[in-house]
Amino acid sequence: MLNSSGLPPPLWAEAVNTAVHILNRIPTSAKPYIMNEKYFGCKPSLKNLRTFGQPAVANKPLVHRNGKWDTTGNRMRFVGYTSLYNTYRFFDPKKNKIVITCNAIFLDEEQNPIILSGSTHEIQDQPDINVIEYIGPKNQKGVA
Repeated sequence: MLNSSGLPPPLWAEAVNTAVHILNRIPTSAKPYIMNEKYFGCKPSLKNLRTFGQPAVANKPLVHRNGKWDTTGNRMRFVGYTSLYNTYRFFDPKKNKIVITCNAIFLDEEQNPIILSGSTHEIQDQPDINVIEYIGPKNQKGVA
């Protein structure tokens, strides 16, 4: 996954976490049942599955925009899922950081946007990934 996406090697943990997330939601020949179904009692929704490394535009919250003419989002790459409902992890190659948000526009191969709405939550550290700034609501979990 990591090689075919063209993302840097320090994101190997994101690739493994994404693979495990997907494997826990599909049956295989080794396990004819779905792990999520066994633990939660119902089949998981597969509508939010995305391609690892898929380009996307993660929207900036209004408090982080520098005026009326600032861009409304940053182009990033999808790298995984979170434990929160319908939120995703993105890698920002310009700032070399991981951003967690559910407010993103996924771009498919033809660059047609797939629009999702929500809010930006938090940024988490990754080895060899420099986390520079916090993007999200103020005073959440004692940050900002």
